[in-house]
Amino acid sequence: MTVLRASKKDLELGGHMASFQSSATIYEVCFNHFFRARTAQDGGDLVYFQGHISPGIYARAFLEGRLTEEQLNNFRQEVHGKGLSSYPHPKLMPDFWQFPTVSMGLGPLSAIYQAKFLKYLEHRGLKKTSAQTVYAFLGDGEMDEPESKGRSLSQPVRNWITWCSSLTVTCNVWMDR
Repeated sequence: MTVLRASKKDLELGGHMASFQSSATIYEVCFNHFFRARTAQDGGDLVYFQGHISPGIYARAFLEGRLTEEQLNNFRQEVHGKGLSSYPHPKLMPDFWQFPTVSMGLGPLSAIYQAKFLKYLEHRGLKKTSAQTVYAFLGDGEMDEPESKGRSLSQPVRNWITWCSSLTVTCNVWMDR
């Protein structure tokens, strides 16, 4: 609905419905059973969302009452803080998104370094982070960028990312038909 309403305003749209459709079930399972919010004890889980799925996340937030109809009507028109950004970005929507993830493949790399940094804090006794999990949802667009497959990635991580991105590509191609 968000994308359809915005398209009536002749905007070039951000977000791809097929991306969300191909991963809606896994997001729903994660929202309901895995993702943990911040608490007084720790910072909660850190989630790097695949950027093109933002319309689906907005639709879910609307059904939960966290977004208004006015915000949905102003999808991709975030002037004066009344609309919704087309992609996850905490500068534009600080109370909604944790990380910017549609920046030339930096989302996957950022997720890996975030996980490494949490381990660094834990191993040096600076912060207890063992209850926190870093989740990264990666799409074919992110994985086409050279930064996503940088030298910091170990071979098992590369293999896992390749498998996951192949699954996303397969689902997206199927959904687009």
